[in-house]
Amino acid sequence: MTRETESEPTGPVLPSSALTLRQGRSSLAEAARKGDLQGYPAAASSLMDAYFRERLAELSEHHDLPADSPPYALVAVGGYGRSELCPASDVDVLVLYEGAVPASAEELSRGLFHPLWDLGLDLGHGVRTLKDGLALAREDTQVLTSLLDIRLLAGDARVLERFRHEFSDKVLAEAAEPFGQWVLAHNVQRRAEFGDSSGLLEPELKNGLGALRDVHQIHWLLGLRPTVAKPFTPGDRELLEADYAFVLAARTALHLAAKRKTDRLSFDYQPQVARALGFAGADPCAEPDAQPEIQSGAHVCEQDPGLATGLAVEAFLSRLHQSMMRIRSMRQACWLGAFPPTAHIPALPPDTPQGILDTPTGVAFADEDPLPGPDLILALFVAAAQAARPVAWSALRATRQALADPALRAAFATLPGTLAALIAIFRVSGRDAESSPLSLVSGKPKPQGALVRALKGFFAAGKVPGEADPPPLPTTPSLSTALQSMLDTGLLAALVPEFGPVEHLVQFDDFHIHPVGKHTLEVVRTLAALPESEDARLAECARSLPHYERLLLAGFAHDLAKPDRDHSGTGARLAADVLRRLGADEETLADVAFLVREHLLIPKTATRRDLADESVAARLAEVCGTPERLDMLHLLAVADSSSTGPRAWNPWTASLFTELTMKARHLLTSGPLAEPRAVENSRKVREAALALAEKPGGSGEPALGRAYAEACLERMPARATLVLEAPTLVRHMELARRFRASLDEDLVRKPSSKAGIGVVEIVAVPLPGAKAFQVSLAALNQPGLFAVMAGVLALHDLNILSAEVLTWTGGPPAVDMGGNVSANGGGGNMALDMFVVQEPAEGLYLDDLWQRIRRAVSYALLGKLELEYRLEQKRISPLTPPSRAPKARRKVRVDFEASDFYTLVEIAAPDRLGLLHDLARALAGLHLEIHLARIATSAGRIHDSFYVRSEGGQKLTDPAQAEEIKKALLSVSK
Repeated sequence: MTRETESEPTGPVLPSSALTLRQGRSSLAEAARKGDLQGYPAAASSLMDAYFRERLAELSEHHDLPADSPPYALVAVGGYGRSELCPASDVDVLVLYEGAVPASAEELSRGLFHPLWDLGLDLGHGVRTLKDGLALAREDTQVLTSLLDIRLLAGDARVLERFRHEFSDKVLAEAAEPFGQWVLAHNVQRRAEFGDSSGLLEPELKNGLGALRDVHQIHWLLGLRPTVAKPFTPGDRELLEADYAFVLAARTALHLAAKRKTDRLSFDYQPQVARALGFAGADPCAEPDAQPEIQSGAHVCEQDPGLATGLAVEAFLSRLHQSMMRIRSMRQACWLGAFPPTAHIPALPPDTPQGILDTPTGVAFADEDPLPGPDLILALFVAAAQAARPVAWSALRATRQALADPALRAAFATLPGTLAALIAIFRVSGRDAESSPLSLVSGKPKPQGALVRALKGFFAAGKVPGEADPPPLPTTPSLSTALQSMLDTGLLAALVPEFGPVEHLVQFDDFHIHPVGKHTLEVVRTLAALPESEDARLAECARSLPHYERLLLAGFAHDLAKPDRDHSGTGARLAADVLRRLGADEETLADVAFLVREHLLIPKTATRRDLADESVAARLAEVCGTPERLDMLHLLAVADSSSTGPRAWNPWTASLFTELTMKARHLLTSGPLAEPRAVENSRKVREAALALAEKPGGSGEPALGRAYAEACLERMPARATLVLEAPTLVRHMELARRFRASLDEDLVRKPSSKAGIGVVEIVAVPLPGAKAFQVSLAALNQPGLFAVMAGVLALHDLNILSAEVLTWTGGPPAVDMGGNVSANGGGGNMALDMFVVQEPAEGLYLDDLWQRIRRAVSYALLGKLELEYRLEQKRISPLTPPSRAPKARRKVRVDFEASDFYTLVEIAAPDRLGLLHDLARALAGLHLEIHLARIATSAGRIHDSFYVRSEGGQKLTDPAQAEEIKKALLSVSK
């Protein structure tokens, strides 16, 4: 094969056609960066078309192809067939032969495709006979969908025409029903893996629900079932094309910004993509102010670029979400039109007004000309919600048209009966729907990535005889609820104008996964589903509430005042104003305002305070006043946190919420715990631990014995029997025995001045139902020990949720050869630091992991591991994802009154790898001992609380020392 001599100095020799393609793609990318995004996909496809034609001419000219080659067609399929090539799209092509594939096909493929690989393009290609192509289309629906968008590039057009004819007669004629079921199953998988892009802050632009794949499905369904187009007007089609073009332009801009193939529009790229699509202000001249609060006069660039960027990105995401909502709704309507239920039985409530019909494709108006009035529109959504039926496309269109009329829209805000209608809709909105994320409250497993699924499928054992069959494929779509359709159309904001400003409000952090409007709907949906929750305790609590509608209204109103800094307080007043206008009674006003005002109290208290301190639960009980308000506040906290995202909700967080609520409820129903009860509980735990110590260990280890256990209990701090259960106390005794043996061995091998310094023992056990591990480390007490342990855990990618430091007096007991317990263990005090960490990543060998952590702590204490250097290297490693949260101020608070025995130190700062280690080092440098640490991370920020005392065991009271603590922590948290 002859090639052109022009080439890159260090690259492969490229033919003229490939050089032209490269130059053309470069020019297209430059034009797109200057604003011509809409034309890129079609122009890129045309460039690729020209390459193939020119390349075939080159091959023929240089006699690289046999003259007697049988007829073939070179065709584009998939996205290339649709002329939808984005900068990093795959180029999918197929060489079709009428008869057997000739030997010359290999030379043809090499000549056509190798230059494209040399250019670095992702190429999907195949060489098939017509018969093979048709057979694959019958067997594999993915192949079938790619062939629905087939397009001739070069070759014999008659080959393609014959293929199309046989494809239509032999494949599509029989494919409609199976294809419909495949679409359902495929969308279930898309929902699990990518979510509903129309409600995500980091939407997936190709495969998410509402994204480009939905547009493809619409065109496929219209091609398979032409009658599907009946409900869609020319205006609907035009709007779909405009929405499609906008999403496609966003994908083009994303590929250019990322310089690689990615379809997840992450926070990192949103300013660049927004700017590329013409949304002003998306080019910050500097980072937002990140200075600590104790400093003033911080620089803010002209016109506050951080705010300008945020507003531009918010406007862009709002436009993108609205396009995706319409696309998703139209795709759902298409499926219902293509595959209506064969035996539809109308199921509207008996009090449904005249003029509303339950059709096979959803609840619709009997007549849309003239437009229905606001009262009939609201009644239709109530009827659809109560019948658990989708709203028909025609009714959605009529609602949008009515809301576009200023006079009609204004009438919605003063519509009588709005409050009763909203409550009726909220009550029945708990069913699972396609646009809702998989519930974190229900305990459903987290969707797995494609690689994990593939590996599990590869290594999975064959089906065992008698084993249950897998669940059947879905037969009906999980469509949007009436409540979701009210958000999609803008009806909610018309009924409650105060909802309008937050409907598409974006919260720029790595904590929330939805805009405020979508998050609000998920809170309401979760609350409505709680009475039937798989969590029996939550379900019973929800069913026992006498005024559940107040909780639902609070869920709807809890974020109405965002982004106000005091959105809870301002929101309570706003909620009261809204409900008063809608005609709510005073008791409802009071309860809803209370719930909105205090909706963050349980999350903040449970994750940042010492729950063993009775005053913590007492304050919650005092604020709530009644068990009913406490229960409502707890359920609202569960719904709010679980609807925020996985970083706000996990089994450990749930257990903290429950522990705090149960303690506060006990105070409200049984009175104060009082000192005698605390002493009695401590005595019971002590006796239970002594009884367990007399039993052999689970791995055949000898019993600890009562004498040894009593000696351990004498050395433990008094707090141990208040905050730990008996099995944990016994595990710590066993850990102390191992530590004692290792310490004695070290004392023999090393000089007394160095002995014991690097001796470390570890035990880790899973916490039932919490997806977390309790990791206990024993070592000789020394300054900075907690910081070392925290740093090692961070180095091993373990996320710390809480920590407790229990320093034993006099070290662990010693046992002589006769089995007698020594009165003095010797060797100094033993520190037993207990961490609760999130469950390690799947696939790790846990026993090996814990031993690596033990050795790393030992090496760090001996000076063999430079922990600060290793953490810094890990921070700058390209394998460590950077925090995507925006910069924010750092705050430190020192509280002398929160605890009777400790000084509480709180810090809020942007999160980063190893920050807890650095904070603990700073406190150790001030000669402070950490006795309890509560670790909370939200919105890319840490909210850590430390209960500290001086090295002499004294509570701090000096304001000057408090200022030193603030300065030190602010300095290391940069």
